[in-house]
Amino acid sequence: MKLFFLFKRHQTSLLPSNLPKQSRILRLCKSGLLLDAVHLLNSTNPSKLTLKPLLYASLLQTCTKAVSLTHGLQIHAHVIKTGLETDRFVGNSLLSIYFKLIPDMVQTQKVFDALYFKDVISWTSMITGYVRAGKPATSVELFSRGSELSRMTSLSPRWSRPVRSSGASAWDGAYIV
Repeated sequence: MKLFFLFKRHQTSLLPSNLPKQSRILRLCKSGLLLDAVHLLNSTNPSKLTLKPLLYASLLQTCTKAVSLTHGLQIHAHVIKTGLETDRFVGNSLLSIYFKLIPDMVQTQKVFDALYFKDVISWTSMITGYVRAGKPATSVELFSRGSELSRMTSLSPRWSRPVRSSGASAWDGAYIV
């Protein structure tokens, strides 16, 4: 049993050293080794990073899984400094960390309002978050706002898709937002 513990602890040394640092960071994130991934990121020259949105989205997801709000907030600050908050994957990862690790929906709402690109994932996260927080009226209001927005914009094909009625053979015209 002790050997298994040592293997898990030194798992990062088993990563091939000839892999680009970005790939090693992504592998560490996938393995849930947040501190090792952050340490490797800090030792990397920022100008050599070409997959910044993917890296930061992965780091934020790993912070959420590791329940590390402190690291998530630090990465959020770095995301803002680098201008990556306009990336929709990074934005949704930010929303996820606030939604899952901060019980105060006011902070989560601020992150949502600041998102540059709101898609089905971000809208659904917020609606679900308000339901789980015991605020169903707010979730219905947000759903209505999202539905109205999708009707008013030319983005509706990206925002919604038709839902098939159970047992019916034709589209019933309802949309998931």
